[in-house]
Amino acid sequence: MTCKYYECKNLKSVNIPNSVTIIGGGAFNKCTKLSSVVIPNSVTEIQGYAFRNCSNLTSVTIGNSVTSIGNQVFGDCYSLKSINIPNSVTTIEEAAFEGCSSLTSITIPNSVTSIGNAAFKGCSSLTSVSISNSLNTIGKEVFSGCGFTSVTIPNSVTSIEENAFSCCTNVKSITIPNSVTSIGDGAFGGCSALKTITIPNSVNSIGAMAFSWCESLVSVTIPNSVTTIKCAAFSNCSALTSVTIPNSVTTIEEQAFYGCSSLISVTIPESVTNIGNFVFDRCSLTSVTNLATTPQAIEYSTFDSFNEYGTLHVLPDCKAKYEAADYWKNFTIVEDATTGIDAVESPATISEDKIFSISGQRLDKTVKGMNIINGKKVLMK
Repeated sequence: MTCKYYECKNLKSVNIPNSVTIIGGGAFNKCTKLSSVVIPNSVTEIQGYAFRNCSNLTSVTIGNSVTSIGNQVFGDCYSLKSINIPNSVTTIEEAAFEGCSSLTSITIPNSVTSIGNAAFKGCSSLTSVSISNSLNTIGKEVFSGCGFTSVTIPNSVTSIEENAFSCCTNVKSITIPNSVTSIGDGAFGGCSALKTITIPNSVNSIGAMAFSWCESLVSVTIPNSVTTIKCAAFSNCSALTSVTIPNSVTTIEEQAFYGCSSLISVTIPESVTNIGNFVFDRCSLTSVTNLATTPQAIEYSTFDSFNEYGTLHVLPDCKAKYEAADYWKNFTIVEDATTGIDAVESPATISEDKIFSISGQRLDKTVKGMNIINGKKVLMK
């Protein structure tokens, strides 16, 4: 047996009998005066749009036989303040709670293995969330625009997808576990209160605009597992004063640090071979250190489209190359850059204890190319 009361705008209350096993798609959609509902234990499935646009709905009790909350089931239930998701639920589908702007807290039980895109998007009053440790992916826009101040991502998660936490303007801290390998495009974009972020070494991909417009972010260390800093990844992080680019990075795409107006110095490791347009435009760089022995090809606006250049620090015997290179020659070039290491030894003679990149970042393990191990420069093949 199924229920169907679509657009019964005068319906204020409903008693769902125990004979009901499925609440059908759109069953109570647009029942704008419905204020509370109890879903009995006989119900195993709540189909898409079942309670969507029930704008007066404040209380929902879900029976412990429901295994799936369908697409947009409670979408735009603006008055819904709390809901208990039972341990029987394994799937929360796309936009299930999107636009529930009065929802203040929710616990996602460990039975939940899948949360659809935009499931809690726009839940602006959601200040507390407990995420199931059975999830391996936080999908697109799942928590976009939520109101919480901090979030801990469980160590079951391997992927944070596109815009997953975008525009969470109250969030100040986020814990990303070592299980995460990829951070999608715009994942934390617009988190304007975010002050610090630790990106673990497990992460090998940081998407375009992943941290753009994080206007309170002061410092960031990019892990040595990342090879490309994507387009506009940290653009308009106006409080950013410090960034560590590891020796694993080979490409810095266009606008990666555009508009980081508090950034006054940066070191580009020798591994970087490609630097895109507008990468450091609208920054306040007075000092750039480039450890590459051969200048990378850059455009006139890579550093500053107003052509205001500071001091460029390069390795010994490299000044002439930079003076002959387009746009690098606009800097005041000084041959005082150094890795601080002179000796080179065979890996066979070194025990791996303290390992650093050539630019001085602490590593968990050696990487291909030059490493610093116990103060010795070691070439790993």
